[in-house]
Amino acid sequence: MAAAPEDRASLYALARFNWVEPLLFRDRITASDLRGTLCARDDPTTVAEDFERAWVEERSRRVCAWLRPAHAKPSLLVALLWWQRRRILAMVGFYAAFWVCFVAQPAVVAAFLEQLQRGREGEPGHRGDGADDAGAGGDYTLALALFVVSLVAPVVEHHAWYIGIRASGQVTAALSGLVMRRCVSQRGATTTAGDVASLAS
Repeated sequence: MAAAPEDRASLYALARFNWVEPLLFRDRITASDLRGTLCARDDPTTVAEDFERAWVEERSRRVCAWLRPAHAKPSLLVALLWWQRRRILAMVGFYAAFWVCFVAQPAVVAAFLEQLQRGREGEPGHRGDGADDAGAGGDYTLALALFVVSLVAPVVEHHAWYIGIRASGQVTAALSGLVMRRCVSQRGATTTAGDVASLAS
C-alpha cells in the first residue's frame, strides 16, 4: 500500500499544507482518492485499536490513578482525553505560540515605528556615520522580526485547528465503532439503523 501524501510530504509542505493541493485541484474526487489520503494513524482500524487500548486501560483504573479516588468509576471521557493527550498538548502548544505572536506583533510594530520616527527627527542616537549604521541595523532587525511574527502566527494557528479537527474525527470514528460493536454484541443481526441512532444518542 502506497504511503499517504502527508506521510511523503517534506517539513515545508507539512508546515504550509502543500501536500493537500493535488487533491484540491482535481475536478472530481472519488472515494478511492480520499482513501489514499488517509495516514496510517487515521485509518479506522488503527483508530479503533488505539482507542480500545485506552478504554481497556481506563476500565482497569490505570489512567491517572493517583489523581482519582479509589471508588471512581471508569469514564469514557477520561479514556478519550487520555487517548488524545498528545494531540491536545500539541494543540495547546500551537495556540500558545500563536498568542505569543499575536501579542508580540503590536509591540514589534510600535518599536519599528518609534525607530523610524527617531531617525526622521535626527535624535542624537542617530547622528554620525556609526550611529546611522546602528540605527539602520535596528530598523532592519525590527522589520525582520515583524516579518517572522506575521509569517509564523497564521501557520501555528492553522496547525492548531488542523490538530483539533483531526482529533475530533478520530474520536468520532472511535465512538462510532464502539456503538457498532455494542449493537452487534447486544442485538446481533437484528440491529437496525434506528437502534444504532438510539444508542449513539
